[in-house]
This record gives sequence, C-alpha cells and structure tokens, in this order.
Amino acid sequence: MRIRIPFIVLSVVLTVVSCSKSGTDGPDKKDTDNSKVYEEVTFNSDRKTIRKNPLCGWVMYAPLVDDPDKLWKTYDSFHSSAGEIKVSDYATVLYIRGPWSDFEPEEGVYIWDKGVNTPKAQSLRKLTEGAAERGMKLAFTLTTDSRDKHQFCTPEYVRNKIIEKYGSDTVGGFWTKTGSMDVWSPYPDNPVFQECYERFIKAMAKEYNDPSRVEFISGLGMGKWGEYHTCVYSTGDETPREAVFDWVTDLYVNAFDRIPVFTNYHKNVGSTKGSGSKDPLSAVLLNRAIEKGFSMRHDAFGMKADYGYGTWERNFIANWRFKVPVLGEGGWVQGQHDFSSDYPDVRSLREGEFAEMQGAYVNMMDLRYSENIEKGETYSWFNDAFDLVRQFSEEGCYKVLPDKVTFPVKIVNGKTYTLRHRWVNVGHAYCPTNIKQYKDRFAVAFAILDRNTGKVVKTAGGYALYYDDNAHLHDLTGGRLSYEMSFSPEGIPVGDYDFAVGVVDKYLSNEKSGDFKIGIYLSAAGEYTDGGWLKIKQISVQ
Repeated sequence: MRIRIPFIVLSVVLTVVSCSKSGTDGPDKKDTDNSKVYEEVTFNSDRKTIRKNPLCGWVMYAPLVDDPDKLWKTYDSFHSSAGEIKVSDYATVLYIRGPWSDFEPEEGVYIWDKGVNTPKAQSLRKLTEGAAERGMKLAFTLTTDSRDKHQFCTPEYVRNKIIEKYGSDTVGGFWTKTGSMDVWSPYPDNPVFQECYERFIKAMAKEYNDPSRVEFISGLGMGKWGEYHTCVYSTGDETPREAVFDWVTDLYVNAFDRIPVFTNYHKNVGSTKGSGSKDPLSAVLLNRAIEKGFSMRHDAFGMKADYGYGTWERNFIANWRFKVPVLGEGGWVQGQHDFSSDYPDVRSLREGEFAEMQGAYVNMMDLRYSENIEKGETYSWFNDAFDLVRQFSEEGCYKVLPDKVTFPVKIVNGKTYTLRHRWVNVGHAYCPTNIKQYKDRFAVAFAILDRNTGKVVKTAGGYALYYDDNAHLHDLTGGRLSYEMSFSPEGIPVGDYDFAVGVVDKYLSNEKSGDFKIGIYLSAAGEYTDGGWLKIKQISVQ
C-alpha cells in the first residue's frame, strides 16, 4: 500500500508593510484617475514545475567514478516504476564525495588544475562537464580519515612530513586495518596535518568558492566516514576536541565565504564516541558553528539505532527551524546494512526516511550512486517510492511566489507610484536567503522589460529596475506577507512594456551593463521570460 505523508504549510496570515514616501500617488488615494492607473493581478501557485533554485530539491551524488560516461548514460535513461526517466530532471546538484588524497595526489598538485590528467582528474572533469550540460551545480565533501576505506584518505606526503618532523608516523597519526589493507589516518590535532589541510582547503576555495558553479561545501572531513564523530586525537582523550573544532570551522567558513558550508549535527560532534549517550558539548559546538555561518546536515535520517537519527537530533534541529537550512541524507545503503529490525521492507524504509526529513524541514534530499544500479539508493527511490520523489519535488523544498500585486499600468516619468505585493511560500522548507553566504545577494525586484528582448529597459540614468529591500523571502515561514514600496521612474522612453517581478542574484548580475540574473525562480503559474522574469502585465509609459 502506498501512503501519502503530508507536507504541511501553515495557514497563519501575517502582514508586514514597509514604509512608503509621503505624498505618493497610491491605489488608496482619493484620485479620480486611480481606477485607470492601478490594477491588481493575482497568481496561482505552480507546484509541479521543478525549479533548480539554490539549496532546493534533490541532490545526486557520486564518488570520482572510474567511468563517468557510464554514470551519465545510465542516469539519463534510468528505469523507474513510471517508465524511463532522466535523473537530472529531478536533481539540481551533483554532489561529489571523495578522499582528500584523490583531490591532492601530490603536494600542491590539485586535480582541478589544467594539465593534471590523473584518472581522478579525468573523472572530475567529465562529471563537472556533465553536470553543467544538465543544468546542475556542484557540491563537495571530503574525508581525511581512512578507517573503513581501502586507501589512504589523507595524501601520502602528509605522512611523510610527519615522519620527517617526528621520526615516526604514529606520533602524528594511527594505523587501522580495512579488510586485508593497513591504512593510516592523521590525528586531527597534529600541527603538520593542520598546516597541510589548511593549505589545501584554501586552494580548493580559490577554485570552487564560486556560486555560479558550486552550490555548497559539506562536512569538515574528519572523524569516521567524514561525519566528525569517533575521532582519534593524539592525546588519547578529548582534550583537543574543542580547539580542533574551532580551528576547522573557522577554516571552512572563512575560505568559502560565497558558498554555503554545512556540517553534520549529531550528539557526538568531535567526540571520541560514535554512539551512546548524548554529549552536552555537541550542542555547544554546533551552535557556535551556526553562529559563524554554518548550516546543518545529517547523514542518518531514518536510522533508528543508537548511532542514527533520534530524539537528540530532532530536538536540536527544532531550535534552528527556519533559521538555517538542513540537508538530508538517508542512513541505509542497500545491500550493505540490514534494516529488517527497523523496517519490514524497503518501501517502509523510504517512508521512514521521508517522514524524518519532513520533520526536520529539509531543503534537499539525496540520490546516491551505486555501481550496482539495481541495488542502489537512487534505483530504490525511483522504483519503490517514486511517489515520494515527486511529492518532495512538489511539496517539499521551498516554493515562493507573489500571489497578489497592485501596480500602476500607466506611468509618467517623474511621478512617484506605490507598489503593493503579497508573497507566500507554498513549500515545506524555508527559503534561506538569511544565511551568511547569501547576505545581500538575493533581492525581490520589479522591472520594466522590453517586450521584444525581455531585458530590463535602459533609462536615461540607468535601468528600470526597482528593489524592495524590505521584502525578505526567508521570512515566508507560515503565511502570506504583504509589502508596500514606492518607486519613481525616470528617463523611460514612451511606449508599451512588460511589467515583471523576479528575485535577482546581485552577486551574479552586472548592474552597470543591465545584465540582471534571476537567482531564485518563482513558483507562480504564469508567463516567464527566457531569463526567468514573471510577467505581471503590459504597462504603458506616457
């Protein structure tokens, strides 16, 4: 039986009105011409269309696979319970997860550099090109701890530097066995490791701190599975725990100041423990990271074991609801974990993950790659729970739109007009325009467009685009919000134009040349320009 797990959009109605200039000709002013000047347009929501917006939707992730062409070919013609589909039609981000040693095979040699042609560099290049061709941005996470891996996750040159300084690699790290292979991992408090890792993260940021290509950076790289628990320090206890956490969070948030950074929230952050009772310091450290500019993720949604997603995690993230975005990843990997003690079948597992992520108001959910396609998570989502994939695309994420706009349809240069607009978020998660990396980046804007080109009209002194600096999309968390602004057009040639609304990405726009980029696509049913502006109605400048 298929169940529907409802996303709930609260119905409380709130009103926020920003100040308008005195003497404005507004739609309520006693003016015999008002009925001819002002009109009101309403918009219905469009949940069906998938918008590839920042921190919104499904994440498709994979390691640096040996055959990227095979991955793309498989995912472009993917079997689902509804027939053949294209995974990238649902996923907005390609999330590349790998060990540090793959990204820096030799000291100062990075696989993204031109001229580097190692197998991993070729893989990264093809994955990157494939993502761009499919309208997907990139995301990354790294691991430095080699436990449970069949390779050194930290580059060999780091171990050699430690041997050179101390005469032994066990002073700065430790050995474990994975299967038949002995692997080495560094102590995260070792100064040689920290110096090398800091240099690498800064080099990576120089390449990928680019919001036009990259969506987010996730994880701090340390601890078991890169999830920053079950840590091993040089002291044998947790004495360095807090200092290491402060160092690495400062490193990431300062290096990636344009790209959202995420770290895992769980009850043993930075601890030598991986499970067990909650640790009071975990919440302290995570709160500190959030204040610095971090957002949150969890990699075990749906897991009911002690090391999974439980009461502590639910309570912690509830304190930050609608303040920081959350990324969700399911905890089970098909064919690798026995979930039968928690769920009777795979469908129930998917429902459990989905319900937990709904409770955390996640912005994004995951589609993981597996070499054995039919045993993989992505195959399971599209065949055991395709209805939930669609439901998250339609009801989860965030979906913002102006549902009512009152505006002048006849404009005279030099006069001041009042514009009223009401907004709503019909999605489950919130639109995180408040996070540190997005500060002053996204802005609600109204524009007068050339009807032939769809471009913002050039005026005598600039462009016919008007921001409402009081309209903040992250405030749309429980009902409709109304705003009022005034604008005074100047130097617009007489003629007929399209009046439109959009959310401009100021960082990616070139306002001097009039190249205004839409950064968040609206979820209104209506007519859009090729550039993403929602047309409100034709207006005339007289």
